[in-house]
Amino acid sequence: MRKLLFPALLILALVVTACGGNQKSSGGETFTYESETGPVEVPKNPRRVVSLSGFTGNLMHLGVPVVGADIWSKNAAQFAEKLKDVEEASEENLEKLIELDPDLIIALSTAKNLDKIGEIAPTVTYTWGALDIFNMHIEIGKAVEQGEGSPRVGGQLQKAVGRGRRENQGENRRERHRHRHRSV
Repeated sequence: MRKLLFPALLILALVVTACGGNQKSSGGETFTYESETGPVEVPKNPRRVVSLSGFTGNLMHLGVPVVGADIWSKNAAQFAEKLKDVEEASEENLEKLIELDPDLIIALSTAKNLDKIGEIAPTVTYTWGALDIFNMHIEIGKAVEQGEGSPRVGGQLQKAVGRGRRENQGENRRERHRHRHRSV
C-alpha cells in the first residue's frame, strides 16, 4: 500500500502544479475591455505587463507593474531609475515576450506580429495620436482596471500640464522682455 501511495501523491502534486502553473498572478479574474479593435478579455489588476509602446510612463504613473518595456522607454532618462530592473522587450523578439510571461501586453496598433503576440497574452493596442494625452491616459487606465481612478489621474495630469504651460509662458515673456531691452 505504501509503495502505491508515494507515486500517487507524486502524480497528484505534478498535476496540481501543472494546472496552476499557467495561472497568472492577477488571480485569474478578467473583464472585457472595449479596445479600438474590438473587445479584449484582459485580467483585472494585471501584475506582469509588457509595454511595446510609448505608453510605459502611463502604466508606471498608474502603478501598474511593468516587467518588459520597449527600447525607447528603457532609454528615456526620466524612466531610467524606475525601469533599471525591467527587461527590454520588442514586438520582434517573441521568445523574450514568452520568457517574461506577461498577463497583459500593451502595444501600438502598428506593431509587427500582433497575431502572434496576442497568443502570448491578452494584447491591447492603441493608435498613436488617436486620442489626446489625457484621454489616452484614461483609456490605458481602463485597460488595466484603473478605470475609476483614471479620470481623476487625467485631471491631475491636465492641471500639471497647465502649470507647465503657465510657467513656460512666463519664461517666454521674460525672455521677450530681455530681448526688447537689450542695448543694440
